[in-house]
Amino acid sequence: MSHLRPTSDPEIWKKGPAFGMAGVHADGMDVLKVREVAKEAIERARRGDGPTLAECETYRFRGHSLADLDELSDPGKQFHYVFLMVS
Repeated sequence: MSHLRPTSDPEIWKKGPAFGMAGVHADGMDVLKVREVAKEAIERARRGDGPTLAECETYRFRGHSLADLDELSDPGKQFHYVFLMVS
């Protein structure tokens, strides 16, 4: 199920402050950005400033199972992530 249906705000990272923690978003396809967000979250926790809710969005190239068909994927996005993000 898409996370868009069961929540009023699909940007999960924005829910962090409601639970008393920082919330941050990162492009999960950018490993260096994810590393930066993780380092900042670790530093924040070590300072005693509490946990961090980090949402790292990625593109799923394949389905979870045979019931989750690859034909539903957007070929343009696949091309973008396979060929353009690598270069």
